[in-house]
Amino acid sequence: MKTGIPQIDEYNQGFEEVMKQVQEYSITKNYDRLPEVISELEMLSLIGFPYEEELLKNSGVSNLEAHLEQHGLFKAKVKQFKLELEYLNPSLSDNLLVFMKKWYLSHIQQVDSIFVQIQVDENGEYHS
Repeated sequence: MKTGIPQIDEYNQGFEEVMKQVQEYSITKNYDRLPEVISELEMLSLIGFPYEEELLKNSGVSNLEAHLEQHGLFKAKVKQFKLELEYLNPSLSDNLLVFMKKWYLSHIQQVDSIFVQIQVDENGEYHS
């Protein structure tokens, strides 16, 4: 889903690319790159979430707290995946893929649709 906001669209595209990698690793049982994937998810959250959150705060959307809570749950899940990696959980790639698909469908496709409603004014400021 394109939001029309380049930074958000770039973050979402990065997430989609990582999800495709995990899907491939899950099929091929190639687990060597899972540490990189988990690190990339962490970086996407560290870079993408603050921008999204600031944008939502500045635009005055009504469901900000719910959005922030979902971001917190994502970060907690990434921490969980790091532990699963440390303990060599054999189901890690499958767990990761299920989580990523759910996040994509519920958060990126639905919750992030709020960004489509945010418009940029002549000063470069965003408004809903």
